[in-house]
Amino acid sequence: MKGADNWWAKHPGWAHHLPQRLRDTWSWFEALWAFDYGDPRQLAELIRTEPIPPEYTSAVAAIVAGERKPNRKASAKARIPAKERAHTATVVSVCFSIREIVKYTVLPHDGDPEKGRGAAAVADTIEPIELMRNADKLGRECLQSAADHWGVSTETIENLMREAKERLAAWPDV
Repeated sequence: MKGADNWWAKHPGWAHHLPQRLRDTWSWFEALWAFDYGDPRQLAELIRTEPIPPEYTSAVAAIVAGERKPNRKASAKARIPAKERAHTATVVSVCFSIREIVKYTVLPHDGDPEKGRGAAAVADTIEPIELMRNADKLGRECLQSAADHWGVSTETIENLMREAKERLAAWPDV
């Protein structure tokens, strides 16, 4: 059932499209991602305090059996702490989602300027194209802010976003 039609994983604003089951088990998703980068603490705490969700039993069993090990090479090069990778990707995805909504969803197909982006622009007394530019700026600023926070390049954050999309596309296989 690998990646069972996870169309939402390809969307820049995937954080707003996660299936409810993944939202409910997000802490497990984060914990396994952190484990893969060499930080088992979050996963250990979850195992101690919560029942393992069915989607994650195979992954946890593989860890216990020694079949799944952290990627030490990747974790040595990673400048973003293992336990913060999923959270950082989620925050950037939320920003991208806002940008996508403003740019592509808010303007109705009939193009009536009194609705959608046009109405939002009129309310802010700016042109609709300026609203779109501001949305793009938000996306760039969010990337830069995340990069500045961790002392990495925006390309590193973009790579993190690609990794998040790959992991999400494979869900429920983790």
